[in-house]
Amino acid sequence: MLQKKTIPVVGMACSSCSAHVEKTLSSLEGMQAASVNLASRLALVEYDDTRLTPEQMKAAVNAIGFDLIIEQDRSVEEIERREYSVLRRRTLLAWLFAVGVMAISMGWLPVGPQATANQLALILALACLFTCGRQFYVSAWKQLRHGMANMDTLVAFMAGFIIIPAVFATLGPEGVGKGGGFAFISLAGVFKAMPGGVLFGVIFYLLLLFAALTSTVSLIEGIVAFLTERTGWNRTRTTIICSAVMFLIGCLYTCSQAAFSIKGIWFDFANGFTYPALCDAMEFLTDRYASAMVNWDMNGKLFNRLPLIRR
Repeated sequence: MLQKKTIPVVGMACSSCSAHVEKTLSSLEGMQAASVNLASRLALVEYDDTRLTPEQMKAAVNAIGFDLIIEQDRSVEEIERREYSVLRRRTLLAWLFAVGVMAISMGWLPVGPQATANQLALILALACLFTCGRQFYVSAWKQLRHGMANMDTLVAFMAGFIIIPAVFATLGPEGVGKGGGFAFISLAGVFKAMPGGVLFGVIFYLLLLFAALTSTVSLIEGIVAFLTERTGWNRTRTTIICSAVMFLIGCLYTCSQAAFSIKGIWFDFANGFTYPALCDAMEFLTDRYASAMVNWDMNGKLFNRLPLIRR
C-alpha cells in the first residue's frame, strides 16, 4: 500500500546535501517518489510500505552522513539546538587554539628555540584540526564511500592538504619547507614517492590553483574598485589591464628565482644602492615600505594628491 510522509532531515548544509539525500531515498527499492527541500529541512516521500519501511530509509540516509527523524520522541528543534551548542563550543575551542598558535608564532609566548616553538605550534594546529574539525572528516568519509561529495568534503580536503606543507616545513630536513620551490619541487617529490601520490598530487595542485585564483581575485578587486571609482574607467578594461600587469610581474618574480638572472634595485642608508634578485627586491618593497605607506595614508592624503587618479 502506498504511503505519503513528510520526514524531517537533519545535517544538511547546502544544495548538494539535499540532492544526495534525495538521490539516496529515490534509489531505495519500494520508493515511488522522493523530494527533499533544503530550506524547510523536510523530505516528502511516497513509498510502498510492504517493500520499504521508514527504518530502512533512516539507515540509508545515516550511511551518507545525515539523519531522518522518524521517532515520535525526538524533536528537530531540540536536535538543532544541541548541535548549535556543540558547534559554538567547538568554535570557541578553535579560537583558543588559534590564539595559542599565533602567540607562539609571533614570539609573544617564549617557549624556547625557534624549532621548539614551530613544533609546539604545529601540535596545537593538529589538535585543533582533529578535535574541532573532526566532524568534517567523518562526513567527508561517509560521502566518499558512496561516491558523493559536499561542502564537508571540500573543507576536509583543503584543510588536510594545507597542513601538509606545515608538517614538512616543521619536521622535515633543514630547508625542505622553505622557499618558493617547496610546493613544486620538495612536495612534488613526496607525492611521487607515496602510494597513490599521482591522485593526491593532482588534487593538491588543483586546490592550490583554486586558492591562488581566489586570492588573486580578492587582491585585484580592491585595485579595480579604487581605479574605477577615482578615474571613471570601464570596469572590464580596468580588470584586464590590472590582471595583465599582475601576470607580467608574477612571471618576472617567478623567473628571477632560478630561471633567469633578473635584477632589481634597492636602496637603504646602511648599504646604499644594491642590486638583489628581483624577487628579493619585491619582497623588501612589500615588507618594509608598503605597510608604512598604508599607515601614512590612512586619511587618503597621498592618493588625493596624485593628478592621475584624482576625481
